[in-house]
Amino acid sequence: MKINWKCDSVLESECAYHCYLVKLDKRGRNKYMGSKIGYPDGTYIGSVVTHRSAYRKDLAEYSSEYQVLFTGNEAECRKFEQDYLHDNDARGSKEYYNESNSGAYKEESKHFISCLEAINSKIYDVVDTELSVIIGWKTYQVRAEDGVDNSHVNWLVGKITDNQQYWSTTLSEKPLIALEDFDGKGKHRRLGKNHTVAAGLKYFGKDANIPLPVILIPKKVWLKLSETDLEEIGQLDNKQLDFKPKEQDPKSIINNLVKVCKNEGINQDDPKIRAKLERQGFTSQEIKSHKLAIKKQILKPTGLGPNEQFVKCTKESALEEANNAHKDKDHHCVIVSSGMLRGFFNDWTASLSNKTVRAKKNLIILYFHNGIDAWNNFGSNRVAFEKKLNDMNLCFKEQGGTGFNIMYREISPIQKRDLLEGAEAA
Repeated sequence: MKINWKCDSVLESECAYHCYLVKLDKRGRNKYMGSKIGYPDGTYIGSVVTHRSAYRKDLAEYSSEYQVLFTGNEAECRKFEQDYLHDNDARGSKEYYNESNSGAYKEESKHFISCLEAINSKIYDVVDTELSVIIGWKTYQVRAEDGVDNSHVNWLVGKITDNQQYWSTTLSEKPLIALEDFDGKGKHRRLGKNHTVAAGLKYFGKDANIPLPVILIPKKVWLKLSETDLEEIGQLDNKQLDFKPKEQDPKSIINNLVKVCKNEGINQDDPKIRAKLERQGFTSQEIKSHKLAIKKQILKPTGLGPNEQFVKCTKESALEEANNAHKDKDHHCVIVSSGMLRGFFNDWTASLSNKTVRAKKNLIILYFHNGIDAWNNFGSNRVAFEKKLNDMNLCFKEQGGTGFNIMYREISPIQKRDLLEGAEAA
């Protein structure tokens, strides 16, 4: 097969990706267009599906030419491929063996892109809203960790303390983004600025009438967006900026992109993933590293079912459940994180200094999970942990003590309900 460059040729080492046209010396159906990684070597003929038999037969019977139409990175070539196929209506043409006009390139949701454009172009109304009202709205969690980073909140409070104009200038430069009526009529859901709001609450108080600009994404718009779309909008609101807001952590972004890959049946090398990482402001080196992290997570079993999601439990909420549901005059309860099983024995032995605790006959071990990795490893680690605890309890009895009647409980981290189901029903 003859190779003919129809664009500026590049060195083999520099040709990351190329688009090609296989053209046969015959009438009728005689073209196939596609894209391929690396430098053209004349051995690749494409992956025809619908017209596979005819294509193979024609290649064997007629002479052909492999035309290099375009070179560039993966995203550029995938986009060139789609535009070429669309402009030539390859799917509907009797000249092409292609069965699709999209090629391997899958565009992001038009609803998502138009929403981003509307936000960036300030098409949606920006309304100054009192902080006291905003505090009452729930947040759409877009970070990997629960809650806020108190050290960063304090940093922001310090900036406001030094100059109150910092609130009305720097922190109000970008409007807060919210989902209109997400939790009912007039009950909007915040997508970002969690740390700004927390700092405002700490400095001005919960009754503060100080304003903060708000962009409301109309309900008719966000109802057409996926959960990962909404998470990305919130993450973009926290991307790296010069005046040091709380930056979105890469872990959260990677987790969201893993969900995108699984939901859409793509992998980390899809140009859509690179576009999303570039939109977050990451460098080429960071993108390379993050794509590798995405790949590892895709290949790593999560232990989750198709309609399940992992919900972290904080130490504070575990303590609340222990105190409210498992402690009484006959029962003592000690919480233990699945990721910190070793630390339990220090907490337990410390509690035994309390005479009231020692008088109780029943000990409840309440497991909680603050990370999916710890939860995935919990099954194997639990056996050794409980054996050690039971052996220690037996030792107490053998030394003349009564020991405890030990029971084990677990706070499940699995949520089966889709986050948007309730919103759509509102």
